[in-house]
Amino acid sequence: MTQHRHPRSQNSKPLVYLQRRTRAVIEMICPEICLLCGTELSMCPRVFGAPVCRRCFLALDRASPNECMDCGAPVAPDIELCLSCNNQRELQQPNELGHIHSVLVYRNTAARLISSWKIGSRRALTPLLVVMLGEFLRTRLRSIGYASLEEIPIVPVPARPASRIRRGWDPPGSLVRGLERQYGARALHALRRNNKGRQQKSLGRELRLANVQGVFEVRRGQLRQLPPAVILFDDVLTTGATAAECVRLLHRHGVRKVITVVVARDL
Repeated sequence: MTQHRHPRSQNSKPLVYLQRRTRAVIEMICPEICLLCGTELSMCPRVFGAPVCRRCFLALDRASPNECMDCGAPVAPDIELCLSCNNQRELQQPNELGHIHSVLVYRNTAARLISSWKIGSRRALTPLLVVMLGEFLRTRLRSIGYASLEEIPIVPVPARPASRIRRGWDPPGSLVRGLERQYGARALHALRRNNKGRQQKSLGRELRLANVQGVFEVRRGQLRQLPPAVILFDDVLTTGATAAECVRLLHRHGVRKVITVVVARDL
């Protein structure tokens, strides 16, 4: 009996060959460079297929292993509390945000990486950030009693609708989708953001705290389905006003434990 190949499989080989040849010609005319230092990537290895050289990858400011016991901010060795948390304890003010788990510190090379990815819309950096975040999460979750990412759902902080339209994509959402595909994570889109409030970037700490009040809501379909523990995820944490508002909202609707995770923390 004669076997017939699917016409699509026959036509795909020339297409793949053409794509490879086209890319090779483009790279000869316009060599791809590292987005952080400008080094030609044909002269040095990429990292996880992203347009970043190994030297820049190794230069990223990782979060310090020495962390404040309360908030997770980097501290000097043998110091238990950062200055802010120490002052809060003296004033008997609770730390509503809790411990922040951060992959990077938002400065120097790491700040350029995040800015290029988020503000410059360099989506080719997404796979690199997904791997860094996924490996960080697996290690950190094991240290606090979770065997895998599948055990606790990730609740992403929703972006401002205007920002999503202006950029044409959702940077934090792309990381969560990558974690679902590569690490078996479970996304729980429990929060929605209305059009209230101004853009946080141009505001100081006190104005940011006031600006996020009433901005977030729990989706109606999730009101009775919220689990006892979740990971609250955002890409960058600055003052913590946005994350704190989300944590309060989740606690108000029955979530007992919120683990806040960010790609980079601005000190």
